[in-house]
Amino acid sequence: MKRLLFTLAAALLLPLSQASANNGLADIQQSPDQSHFIARMTADNNAGRILIVDAKAKKAITEFAKPRDAIIDWYRWVDNNRVVYQIKLQSDKADAVNGLVMVYAMDKDGSNRKQIFGHGLERFKRDTRINKRKEIKAQLRIVDTLPSEKKMILVAEYPLKREGMNNYQIAKERPVTVSRLDVYSGKRKTVKKVSFAEAQKLGS
Repeated sequence: MKRLLFTLAAALLLPLSQASANNGLADIQQSPDQSHFIARMTADNNAGRILIVDAKAKKAITEFAKPRDAIIDWYRWVDNNRVVYQIKLQSDKADAVNGLVMVYAMDKDGSNRKQIFGHGLERFKRDTRINKRKEIKAQLRIVDTLPSEKKMILVAEYPLKREGMNNYQIAKERPVTVSRLDVYSGKRKTVKKVSFAEAQKLGS
């Protein structure tokens, strides 16, 4: 913890625009109101740790590490308070599952954390007699944070296909689902389906 605080303090002595991997932080993203930022730690003892920092107080208010046999693929502010991030399973172990993702959302202070998409969640479809369960196997990309709409973001869901025993990759030949996602409840509503090429242009 002492080394973590020292690395953070050293990085924050510089303007945010100059903070880089050389100063212990990488992939820095400011909140829309610039009051906080989220960053990835790069120092050996803390590599992969994610911090949310109060920019004025220069104090980390939230910290979490990458899960075992996984990476934190990306993170993004969706408003001044809420952060969404994607965890991807990734391991060199022979029997490990790779490529499946879990998407979480949480408040900047670490509260109200919830998985809102991906591996481990079950989607229910109503049948005449039973509920059929189907896990969502897709990777997520945020297309638009929809600033004028509280709680909702626009996302692209890239379907995955299994390659070999336990590896999953994006199925570029299959349509991508564009949907509205509630970053508190995880509820989704399909907007449209587009080709992989069309999806890549969204939000660009």
